[in-house]
Amino acid sequence: MNNMLVSKIAIIVALLIGVGLVFSSASIAKPEQSEKTSVLFSSCYDTDGGYNLAVRGTCMDGVKNITDRCLSGGILSEAYCVNNTVCVVKNVTCPDGQYCLGGRCRGDIT
Repeated sequence: MNNMLVSKIAIIVALLIGVGLVFSSASIAKPEQSEKTSVLFSSCYDTDGGYNLAVRGTCMDGVKNITDRCLSGGILSEAYCVNNTVCVVKNVTCPDGQYCLGGRCRGDIT
């Protein structure tokens, strides 16, 4: 009877070790994937160089792409990067003597 108990314990230990190896392999793979994902989205880029009312640009931060555009009432919706990580939008009125056209502020036509 003592030998039977030792055999059962040995089988249980072997099963636990096998299950532990499977779970430890799976947990090792997951952090690598999340590290790659976080590196992929860690920066922001704006094609017009940032907060630039005179040039139409597109802000890209890995989650969204936002292109500068004109809103009703001559308001420019200007997208730009904050802390080189995320795109934000600021709605601004073009400076005096300018109007919004094509996603940028333009001067008077003479």
